[in-house]
Amino acid sequence: MFKLKLICIIGVIIFFASCSSQDPSKKKYSEIAIDNSQIKENENISGMIDSISITPLFEEDGNHIGSIFKILFLKSKYIVYDRISTNKILLFDDKGLFIKTIVKAGDGAQDPLNITDCWLNEENELEVYDFAQMKIFHYDSLFNLKSIVKSNLFNHFVSLRVIPSTKQYVGYANYSDFNKPFNNRLYNIAFLDTNLTIINTDKNFDKTFQGITWPMYSRHFYNFKDTLRFVKSYDNFVYNILNTKITERFKIIYKENSLPDDVMSMVKAHLGIFKDRNIHPNIKANYFKNYVRFNGLWLECDKYIFISSRDTSGKFGTPFYSLIDKINNKELFSSRNMSETIKYKLILPPFEYYNEMSNEFISIVNGFQLKDLILQESQFQQKIVSNLNIFYLLKVKLK
Repeated sequence: MFKLKLICIIGVIIFFASCSSQDPSKKKYSEIAIDNSQIKENENISGMIDSISITPLFEEDGNHIGSIFKILFLKSKYIVYDRISTNKILLFDDKGLFIKTIVKAGDGAQDPLNITDCWLNEENELEVYDFAQMKIFHYDSLFNLKSIVKSNLFNHFVSLRVIPSTKQYVGYANYSDFNKPFNNRLYNIAFLDTNLTIINTDKNFDKTFQGITWPMYSRHFYNFKDTLRFVKSYDNFVYNILNTKITERFKIIYKENSLPDDVMSMVKAHLGIFKDRNIHPNIKANYFKNYVRFNGLWLECDKYIFISSRDTSGKFGTPFYSLIDKINNKELFSSRNMSETIKYKLILPPFEYYNEMSNEFISIVNGFQLKDLILQESQFQQKIVSNLNIFYLLKVKLK
């Protein structure tokens, strides 16, 4: 009898322990709280700034940059990817002097047809994704073509990235890419081997949603040291990619009107509109207008996180930016603009990149924009804006 009671007691303890371990209230992610009740128009961050510098990107005839979709940073070079205007990738030195065109879409048999993404692997060698041919072009340290890998499957990805500390890749597929199911399941995330063969998938979705158009960011993957972050439109979570798994790492929670986790129920109620490619994206975005949401920009270092959001003001929501004290998990400010008025005297455009090697947050502006940002008596007034037709990197180091 005693043994029977003991067994029953142990069983109850195990049961409750199991329930406790599966308690959904015990979150495995960190929450970032943002007070969006009163967004400032401008935040003067003069006291936070260690230094500001500006580097022009000098173009050459026949190698002009129409737009900058992405910049990659090496120790003494910049890799500039122009996806929209020329679909080519250019190389500059750290003073902004043009070195060469690394690759241009469609130039020859050894070139990609449609460049849609690029990244640096762990050897700091450039890899370029060709959406049209489902290929990865790999360039060596001198930026000469080293190898080409072609997928034997008909799979397309909005964005692709090598997974840190592995030779594997992770790809983000949109609902409208119409990739074949893997193990009878449709997916947003695919993990691939070195031959671009799918190993596993995640963020699976029902066939009901196949074909809906979903907004894309210029970057869906962000490297933070040996970790890879993933972000997605209409999603307030920031995810971690590790080997062949994706997990929730951060959740951005807004004080007012925060976007709910299940946005697909709203999509399902208007499925025909979301699948119709002739309907303007702003009309589709209007269904989410009453919610404040993360807007895709995630710049992370040891001390800070800089993120973009979109609120409920204006016709389709208005962007604002937040700086988070990462160590203390505290919002330092949220505003639509930033400025430095003491030493450098200029309005700061939103940061777009973080260069881990130089510990700098970086914005990209053309000469006309930069001229309007520089305040009177700024040390940059005469020295910098001599050419209005080129792009400038505005580099900010925070204390």
